[in-house]
Amino acid sequence: MSKIIVLGGSGYVGYHVISRLARDKNNHIIAFSRSKNVQEDTRQFSFVKFKTYPQTDAEILYHIHDADVIINLVGTMDGNRKRATKAHVDLVKRYAELAKQTSIKHFIHMSALGVSEKGGSVYFDTKWQGEVALKEALNNSGIKVSILRPSFMFGQRAPSLDGLVRLIDKFPMFMVPGAFTQFQPIYVGDVTRAIEQIMCTQSEMQATYTLVGPERMTFLEMIRDVLRYSHLCRKKAIAMPKPFAFLLALTTGWMPKAPFTMNQYNCLKIDSVSDTNNLEQLSISPQSFQSVMSYEYKYGLQDRYEADRMTAGRNII
Repeated sequence: MSKIIVLGGSGYVGYHVISRLARDKNNHIIAFSRSKNVQEDTRQFSFVKFKTYPQTDAEILYHIHDADVIINLVGTMDGNRKRATKAHVDLVKRYAELAKQTSIKHFIHMSALGVSEKGGSVYFDTKWQGEVALKEALNNSGIKVSILRPSFMFGQRAPSLDGLVRLIDKFPMFMVPGAFTQFQPIYVGDVTRAIEQIMCTQSEMQATYTLVGPERMTFLEMIRDVLRYSHLCRKKAIAMPKPFAFLLALTTGWMPKAPFTMNQYNCLKIDSVSDTNNLEQLSISPQSFQSVMSYEYKYGLQDRYEADRMTAGRNII
């Protein structure tokens, strides 16, 4: 039996990862979440337990001392550098240091395609720093490190897409910021399969996996496809001029639940594409954006309810 600790287990990606890993009854899963309002859909498994984050090192060690794997899925688009650093760097460093005192053999960490030492946004800066902190903490520790760098993740009830659809629903025409930024969108189901495969197959002590879909698309093309396959097929999406996008982020980004922030603006200046796709070495054939959207993204009233339920009160996933 494998004991798996999932950090950020109540978020969108966490839901899919836990649902997949829970198919194997030999996996005993403990998912940590900031909120007690966790995913009921995954609590149906008796061998999946949700816990609010332990506060002290002793409490953390109590839960992870006999674990085999840690999967860190924590991520936030919060533009506040202090809070983003706490989520992307400090948490990773803390659990990595404590992991060395346990039976943990493998630390799997969700990063993002586009991270680099140069950064470019609060999100990419802190995600890069988290990667560096993890590698340094576990270097020569005997614990395997797997870093995943996916492009834009999509799928039914994806908060990023659902939020845009709800916003677009309010206007006859929608201007898309960062319209010509390129992505290779990857289906969240393919990412969860990759995690499952990496748990079983990785041989290197420290490895980085680039995970991308089969097609390159601009952000505008993605939004238009979402509209085409949803109930908003008659809505129009056009490119927002860069100066207008900058002014929008500058003037409204500070507001609570702002529709567009400076952090998002800076992220959309960086293409999320790669000539390398490590899904191939994991024997996974990625599904295309259009093929998944055509059958999985029929967006109606029930989906609006589900989207609101999944994202209520959550900033870190």
